[in-house]
Amino acid sequence: MHKFFIAFLFLTSAHFLYPECPTHYSEMTMQDHIKLFPINEHEWWTKEQTVNDGRVTLAISPVDALPDGAGVSALIKFSGKFRVITPDAFIALGSFGGPKMKALYSHELRISEQGFDGWVAVQYNLVDKIKKQIKKGENFYVCMVLIGVINDRHFYLMNNFSTENDESETKQ
Repeated sequence: MHKFFIAFLFLTSAHFLYPECPTHYSEMTMQDHIKLFPINEHEWWTKEQTVNDGRVTLAISPVDALPDGAGVSALIKFSGKFRVITPDAFIALGSFGGPKMKALYSHELRISEQGFDGWVAVQYNLVDKIKKQIKKGENFYVCMVLIGVINDRHFYLMNNFSTENDESETKQ
């Protein structure tokens, strides 16, 4: 009975096309998600804040106090562009979750669509899988959490993904 119910939901709901994100992650576009968190209203980024000439250079939420709605499951187009994580992102990761968090993220993925233009930190164990399974220009689903702002840009961590043809790739 349990397997039948799961199969029924899979066939009747687009929800299961999204990766297995935590249940509190919202399924929406990047554009809609960033509208929920205007950069200039950064009172929820309570751990560290550096504002220079009105520009938010670093504002991070503590790992145990993320604002409601910070998690998102979104469909994005693969840019094919990765880079080694930047020093600013590395500092933000350490502020967010300490040395363990810094060890999980080694690269960033470029996303430029749906009102979002920036780099998303990607768990090290996902980088090779994404490169092997997704071709540049293909759509795929991601689980991400918004942890703050770096240099007036929203800063997300990607912790899971799936393609339109498969199940989730990893859980951490």
